[in-house]
Amino acid sequence: MPRAIILPRSIILSLTILLPRALLPLHFPSSYPPLPPLVIHEFDPWFNYRATEYLDENGAAKFFTWFDYMSWYPLGRPVGTTIYPGLQLTSVFIKNTLANTPYALSLNDVCCYVPAWFGAIASALTGLLCYTVTGNKSATVFTTGIMAIVPAHLMRSIGGGYDNESIAVAAMVRESEHLDHSPFSLSTCM
Repeated sequence: MPRAIILPRSIILSLTILLPRALLPLHFPSSYPPLPPLVIHEFDPWFNYRATEYLDENGAAKFFTWFDYMSWYPLGRPVGTTIYPGLQLTSVFIKNTLANTPYALSLNDVCCYVPAWFGAIASALTGLLCYTVTGNKSATVFTTGIMAIVPAHLMRSIGGGYDNESIAVAAMVRESEHLDHSPFSLSTCM
């Protein structure tokens, strides 16, 4: 039977103090200087952004049958059958979800923020995995901190680096945490 995850009081207290402070700039945007424009950099992130834009404008049915004549010129590329669509589907979902709130963002802004958001999620999930397996609060904090500063993870979670690894790391860590709740869990191995 899987264990119930009980967060330590210090983590709950930290979240109740830090989360409102993190969201405070969203409530008073006029009191802060304007931010520089968000930029997607490198070649693959630009292709992924273009694919996300196509999905947002044309829908999933056309996206999965899209033959892109602009990439791999002059041959073109059947994008819908040769791409991992999780990044694009997630970004369009986030954009459409935020469109119904006061925090609506453009598709470009969502695509720039997705790596940073999912990098933070991956760090937090790594800490959750550590806590689930060990039950040690100190190890959890240490693991979360290490994951947040590992250079390989930082390179894949920097704002504007819109590539598949951005959300894949968080998904893999989450699935590892799910594995611990299976009959053949990580905890039984230790």
